[in-house]
Formats: sequence, C-alpha cells, structure tokens
Amino acid sequence: MDEQRRTRRMDERRQAYLQMLSVVQMPRDTADDRRAASRRMQDTLSLVRLEGPSEVVAAAYELAATLQDGHEAGLSVEEEYGALVGLMEDRFIQAARRALGIAPELS
Repeated sequence: MDEQRRTRRMDERRQAYLQMLSVVQMPRDTADDRRAASRRMQDTLSLVRLEGPSEVVAAAYELAATLQDGHEAGLSVEEEYGALVGLMEDRFIQAARRALGIAPELS
C-alpha cells in the first residue's frame, strides 16, 4: 500500500511539474495572451508549491519571475532574453528530476 501511495504521489508531482513547463511555453504575444498566461502561471505556482519540495518551488518561482520581468520590460523571449529563460527552465527541470528521483542528464 505504501508503494502505491508513493507512486501516486510521484505522479502528482510529475503532473504539476509538466504543467509548469507547459505554462512557460504559452504564447504571450498579445495582452490577452499575457493575462491568460499570468493567471495560469499563478495557479501552477500554487500547485507546484503544494507538491514541493522547496528546491523545485524555488526554481519555479525564479523561472516565473524571469518571465514576468522580461514581459514587464517589453522583451521578447525568443529574441531578447531567451537564454536567461532557458537557463531558469533548465534549473527547474534539474530540480524536478532530483525530486522525482530521476538521474540528472549527463553533459
């Protein structure tokens, strides 16, 4: 029974982490896009916060802040600060992989 709970718990975490990555990829070309992405990001951050652990939560908030700062400055992810977003996304992925017990990718 404990193994079933652990498996279910890990699956719930995995789903929360995948949702975070999905939100990062949402279009933000128009004001409506940005509002929708912002609302979904807030919901997703709450979910990630509930699932934890703290290392993943911190990485998720850093990634969200990077996206928000760039959008507030009117920057384009693809053209002007994509490398920074990519770095923050990689940090989130690595933290999530550790939380899920998945071996980190070898560079």
